[in-house]
Amino acid sequence: MKKFKHILSCLLLFAFALIFGAGLDVAQSLSESTAFTESDSYIKVQTIVGQNGAVLQGFYFTTNQQTLLEQGASTQTIQSFKNALLSQINHLRNLMIASFTNIYLQNPQTEFVIGEGGGLEVALVSDSNEDVLGFQLLFTSQEAWSFYHPQTDTELPSQQGKPEFITTHISQGQIIFAQTLSNLNITVGQYLKNIYLSAGQTVGLEVEEIYNPQFVYEYALSSSKVHSNADEVVLSSDGLYHHIWQMSEEELESDGEIKLYFYQANKEWWYLTIICVGIAIVLLGATISFILKKRKIKSKIA
Repeated sequence: MKKFKHILSCLLLFAFALIFGAGLDVAQSLSESTAFTESDSYIKVQTIVGQNGAVLQGFYFTTNQQTLLEQGASTQTIQSFKNALLSQINHLRNLMIASFTNIYLQNPQTEFVIGEGGGLEVALVSDSNEDVLGFQLLFTSQEAWSFYHPQTDTELPSQQGKPEFITTHISQGQIIFAQTLSNLNITVGQYLKNIYLSAGQTVGLEVEEIYNPQFVYEYALSSSKVHSNADEVVLSSDGLYHHIWQMSEEELESDGEIKLYFYQANKEWWYLTIICVGIAIVLLGATISFILKKRKIKSKIA
């Protein structure tokens, strides 16, 4: 759980994107949020940032019901499996909420209370056909986000050295799925995969051999000025730029890095340059004028 807190906390480093963002549609459909993976079997963690400081985070699991049907599972068994998977997902959600509740109890502030209308709202979600199950956490303001991540380092590293006209601001961290849960000695990706496998075992489905999900992390915001090392960047119909990282289970040990960055003009140096150029132009003009006048005087004397 501590690792999950750390993983979620590191996302605050990306909050510089808020200065570019548009309003966050908290009612965004699940079909929209899962439209950009090519894999039919995936586990996705998604973060959507809005201008008002709200941060929507989602954890989603495909049910792979078509594959299960092809493997001979009955419709009734698949429905029982979905119920078991949703129960496992709900347990994961409750673990995370318990951690946030502990933070709240240490310093209760009513504007940040967990629940509808508070600083943190929670919902279980599914698509219309229940092909995808998951949950969402909505931090309704930047203050609420900071409240539930009190140990987050908010400093944005930038290039050091001699003064430059353009500064690159960088925010980076390890992709969530490659993080290691030290108490279990497995990666977060493997832990999430085990949620699916455990649900299968609950109803007697042999899913170990057929379940090989892609792990997808998606970070969405409205600014085109933010760049990343994502595998793909997609502009959706709602005007959000989705930065998407995707990896297989075999790649979980690769210690994948997420990097977001944007460029900022150093106004002081541009102003100083403009002033210096302006002064140089004035001095050059004065010099040329003086030379021309001097030549004119000499020509009259001659």
